[in-house]
Amino acid sequence: MTKTSRRSLLTAAALAASGTAVAAPLAEDRAGDSATLAVSRKAAAAQAFAGDVRAIFCAGYAVEGDRGQGLYVRRPAEPNHEGKFRSRDGAWWELAEAVLNPFMFGAKGDARTDDSGAIQAMFDSIAARAVAMPVQLLGARYYVSRPLILPTIPVFMPIEIDGGGGMLRTDKPITILSRIPKTQEEADRIIARSSYDIHHLEFRGTGLAGQIGLHLGATYSNVVRNCLFLMLDYGSIGSFCLASAWRDNRYHMCARRGAVLQTGAGSDHGEVWPGATEYNSASNVSVFENCRVFGSNTHVSSFAIFGSDAVRVNGCISEGPGKGCDLEFDYQASPVVKQFHVDTFHCEAPFQPLNFKVRATGKVVIERVIRTAPAALLDMRRSENCEVVMRGLAWLGAMPEPGGQGPNPKGRWFFHSRGNGFGAAAEGRGSSGVTFRFEECVEDAWKLLSDPAKWEGGQLPELLHIRGIRGANNGVMEWSNAPINFLSPIAFADGSTLSGMKTGTLAARTASVPPRSSVTELFAVDGISALQHQLFVNPAPGRVPPAGIMWNGYIDGENRLAIRFTNVTGAAIALDPGAQWNWCAPRGR
Repeated sequence: MTKTSRRSLLTAAALAASGTAVAAPLAEDRAGDSATLAVSRKAAAAQAFAGDVRAIFCAGYAVEGDRGQGLYVRRPAEPNHEGKFRSRDGAWWELAEAVLNPFMFGAKGDARTDDSGAIQAMFDSIAARAVAMPVQLLGARYYVSRPLILPTIPVFMPIEIDGGGGMLRTDKPITILSRIPKTQEEADRIIARSSYDIHHLEFRGTGLAGQIGLHLGATYSNVVRNCLFLMLDYGSIGSFCLASAWRDNRYHMCARRGAVLQTGAGSDHGEVWPGATEYNSASNVSVFENCRVFGSNTHVSSFAIFGSDAVRVNGCISEGPGKGCDLEFDYQASPVVKQFHVDTFHCEAPFQPLNFKVRATGKVVIERVIRTAPAALLDMRRSENCEVVMRGLAWLGAMPEPGGQGPNPKGRWFFHSRGNGFGAAAEGRGSSGVTFRFEECVEDAWKLLSDPAKWEGGQLPELLHIRGIRGANNGVMEWSNAPINFLSPIAFADGSTLSGMKTGTLAARTASVPPRSSVTELFAVDGISALQHQLFVNPAPGRVPPAGIMWNGYIDGENRLAIRFTNVTGAAIALDPGAQWNWCAPRGR
């Protein structure tokens, strides 16, 4: 034991942190300074220290240089966490480092020794101190056999966990790292003070059922970035994670799903905590960005979003031998509208039979999708009152064709909301208020999208609207299976306008016209005006009046149309009561 100055002590701390041994005692440069050095925390606990010693720098945890070095300060009473020791003289000493790592709590970081206790003690120390202390895992490889529970502190401040390229590994059916409330009441209480920035960390399992890499529950403004989730059942799950971001992560060979955002009510792995619903615990306004999922051949989907609104999936990739779907979205019959947005998504799994499985209400936007395998594009089964907008579709490989083997023998591209869904033994029909709008289509894609054979049951949806650019410089294309209504005039470069027209069919009642006389019939027509329209009237095909009858139509004020029948002969002429007359009224400039 050597007494020395604080300045010298900090110098020694820096040397120890860098792995440089302290070769000789450090000289005092100020009388009465009360700091000292110890070979290790274990050695310090076996020593007695004079009463004027206020701080001890331990050059290791169990032995010198084991990466568990740290500064400890004297405390009048026992600290309420594991970052402490008691020296032989009975004094209590508390770890006073601003940044924590597992080695300070006895971890080995050799990928074999069970470091669950040491890492949990580190997290519990943060919770006990109620301060957002950053954590560094120093690139080490830790084996854990028990779930690790993240700390919650009483103020809203993100807790940073820097893996430094390190790894948390397990061979048990556990969630490696998590923060999950016990009830919805607790979730509502802690969400405003639970936030984490987790990065540069690998979560590794062995593919056992129940293995989850990271599960964050009831947290706000999380960032999970540059992480690897390898050989797990589920890679990462966010439950009731508001405004969270999952960026630049990789998911490799996860058995069921790679990345999941959901409510506290859970999804296919069960309820997360009691009292949670799609209404009170959604992971709203969150994003998957620049993430890559390389799925296993047993997985259900690469990405999944359950019961959450305004979730974005940007710049992501789905690939690997997976045989489920690339992305699943399910609003879980929530009474609140749930919608999501996919932008720049690559579907590159060669055996994936379906790209997007969507059960939604509200609005779904899927744009700039690149597809490389003959998968069905979209299954909307059980969606309600939903507008689907798809922009910039592009396919690089083959598309589904009829006559193939597997779950899509008729080669459908789209499955209806009231259909039986992708892979069902029999097809259904009906779109249940679900409309489809395709934009930024290229070449003659509209011919394919508007082909009933591409849709379940050989039936187009109730409303299908397609627009884009035609190939061979043939201009802009717009197509719809429902009327296209222009609510304002269409202007041309020469200054003229096309303002639209009203059309209709009328049934005349006149039975006879006297000689050299006229008979005028009036008809009520909403929206027609003498000041705005011109009128043209002609008999329906096969209903032309007899020779000697002349006719003309005109607009008689507002919302009224007139047809005048004139007999130019000297004898009465009988007409056919109920004869059909077609009219059109172009709008004037």
